[in-house]
Amino acid sequence: MFQNFQNMLTCWYLFGWRMAVEVIFFAALFYYTVSWLSADKRKNLVLWFYGYCAAAFGAHILHLPTMAQFLFLFAPAAIMIFVLFHQDTLQRNFIVAKNITPARPTNDWLGDLMGVFLSTVSKNKPVICVIEKTDALCTLLASPLTFNTPIQKNLLEILLNSTAFESQKMIWINHHGQLMALNASWHQLDDEWFKSEMGDTQAWKQDAILLTNKTDALVFKISPNRMVDLVAQHKMIEQVSINEALLVIKQYLYGKEKNEPIAAARRDHEHQKSI
Repeated sequence: MFQNFQNMLTCWYLFGWRMAVEVIFFAALFYYTVSWLSADKRKNLVLWFYGYCAAAFGAHILHLPTMAQFLFLFAPAAIMIFVLFHQDTLQRNFIVAKNITPARPTNDWLGDLMGVFLSTVSKNKPVICVIEKTDALCTLLASPLTFNTPIQKNLLEILLNSTAFESQKMIWINHHGQLMALNASWHQLDDEWFKSEMGDTQAWKQDAILLTNKTDALVFKISPNRMVDLVAQHKMIEQVSINEALLVIKQYLYGKEKNEPIAAARRDHEHQKSI
C-alpha cells in the first residue's frame, strides 16, 4: 500500500502540476477570447465561437476523424475570420501615423483662430474644426483644398469669407498651429458604424465620436449662437462658451495627458447647469 501511495505521489509530481498549469492556461485563454468577442455589440461572435468549439469537440467525441481533423486544421483561419469581423478591428482599418509633439507655441494661434471663427459665425455660418494631435489624420481625411501653412489671421479671414468655403465641412488644423486643409471630410466609412444608439445624433457628431475613439483628434463646432460643442477622447461636451472651449482645447493639446480635460470640463459644465 505504501508503494502504491508512493507511485501516486510520483505520478502527481510528474503530471499533476503540469496538468494544472495547462488547465489554467487554456481556461484563461478561453475566458479572454470570449470576453474580447463579447465586446462586439454588432455581431454575436460569441455564439459562433461556442458553435465552432462544440462542432470540433463533438466531431472528436463521435469519432468523425475527417470532420474533426478539418475543424482543428481550419482553426487558425477561423481565428483570423473572427479578428476581421470584430467591430473593434473594423474601426482600426485606417492606420494612423504619429506626429511629433512640439513645444508649446509662443504665438497665440488659438486666439487668432477663435477670433476669425467668431467673425464667421456672426454671418450665420457655423464652423466645424478638427485639430490633429499626435495621430496623423492624412489617411482619414480628404480635402480638395490643402495648405499646410502656419495659421495667419488675414489668410483665414479671406478663405472663410470666400465662396469656396463650405460650412458643413471641416477646417483641418494641427496642434503645431498650421492650417492643413479647408472643406475637409472623413473618408467614406462602413454604414454599419452608424446603426447604433446614436440614432438621432447629428452626422458630424457621429463622425467625431467614432473617430475620436480611435485617434486623439479634437473636433468642435461653433454655432451662430456662439456656443461650442466639443468632441475628444470619445467624449462630448455641448453648448459651452467660447472662453470655456478655448481653455479646454489648450488643456487638451498642451496639458498633461492624465488630466482628461474633456471629461473634467463636461463634469464642470453639468455642475454649473445644475446650479
